[in-house]
Amino acid sequence: MQYRYLKSQMVVVFICFLFIFLQFNITISGSSTESIIYVDDDNISGPWDGTQDYPYQYIQDGIDAANDGDTVFVFNGIYNGQIIVDKSIMLEGENKNTTIIDGQINSDIIRIISNGTVIHDLTITNRVSGIYADQVGISIVSKNNLIYDNILIDNECGLYVQVLNSNITIINNVFNNNTAAIKLRFTSDTLIMNNTLDNNYACISMTFADHITIYGNTILTRGGISVIDSYNCNITKNYVSTNGTNIRLESSEANMISKNYFKGYIGVFFTEISNNNWICNNTFTNHKWGLKLFWGSSNNIINGNMIVNSTEHGVFFNSGSCNGNIFSNNTIMNSSTCGIYFNSACADNQFYHNNFIDNYVHANVRGSNLWDDGRYGNYWDDYEEQYPDARKTLRSIWNTPYELNEENIDCFPLVNEYSGSMSNSIYGFFIQLIKTLMI
Repeated sequence: MQYRYLKSQMVVVFICFLFIFLQFNITISGSSTESIIYVDDDNISGPWDGTQDYPYQYIQDGIDAANDGDTVFVFNGIYNGQIIVDKSIMLEGENKNTTIIDGQINSDIIRIISNGTVIHDLTITNRVSGIYADQVGISIVSKNNLIYDNILIDNECGLYVQVLNSNITIINNVFNNNTAAIKLRFTSDTLIMNNTLDNNYACISMTFADHITIYGNTILTRGGISVIDSYNCNITKNYVSTNGTNIRLESSEANMISKNYFKGYIGVFFTEISNNNWICNNTFTNHKWGLKLFWGSSNNIINGNMIVNSTEHGVFFNSGSCNGNIFSNNTIMNSSTCGIYFNSACADNQFYHNNFIDNYVHANVRGSNLWDDGRYGNYWDDYEEQYPDARKTLRSIWNTPYELNEENIDCFPLVNEYSGSMSNSIYGFFIQLIKTLMI
């Protein structure tokens, strides 16, 4: 499944790297006197002037000696203590596996308070926060920062962006065994792309965020993505296989979740009035519940998804007042209990152009809902067993409605599985009719 996304991800990565390189190259190269300042923990006796022959022993000394646009190059080694980046510099490690910053303090390891900072090829480990981006006073600081090709491991929080920071790019990093891998709060216009997050208790958490793009990441083992009081975020082409909830939407609106592969306990969990979100063209497999709607989550669009092999319900309406959601063009298949299950009465949800295949029970519903769009309904693989005397019409629908209960009736059940266009079904019907007449 990851391989299917590889080519498109490579194109996006190249474009993003080109854009980022040009942007940061312009920023950092603005000074004609830019220089490289060297740091090596092996130089314990001096002298220290930041040259390659006499590098500084401590990273903070290199940063303090730098000017905007300079590069602080850190040789392989283990460096301790807190680092404050207050200049627009590039902090570069010689090798991300062997250039290690171990804070050994109960505070943040790297604290960025400057715009246009680049940090790459470092391992950051073992303290309260791995990388921390903050705002000072009324000024927006830590804007246009780039964090790439780092390893953040065994931190309380790997990377924490807080308070009105924007335009942060987090790309190609490894987050492992952190309590929280990435936390965004009051943050906008941030890109999180092609990172690997493994065995973190919480992987990506956004609170009061907007216009965040999460693209092409691999999230494994534990944790998932939490979207809380956030809107206009785009979560696309990620591979998420965890033992918990893959994505939690809490009091969040107008987010797009598309083309992801999900595997875990719950695929997408809507809670606390999460409305007007789009869940499109994803694959959900081997969940207890592929989608779970709770506490008034309404007017969401769920389109073009594969929801397969659910150990209980493919779609679970867990509480009432989850109204006006539209389910179309989905395949819900091989659910062990129900394809769609309503625990409480919900109203005006609409289901059409969906395929219900090999579920133990296709739908167990409460409340009054719509099961067609006025012309076409859904494909039910047990239709002919339920209605053996029904006849096919020229529009490739059955002439007898499919009744779930007296308030939930599919008036236009489909003869064939829906594959994206009813015109294809009608065309197929006429081809079959011609073949029959020619016999």
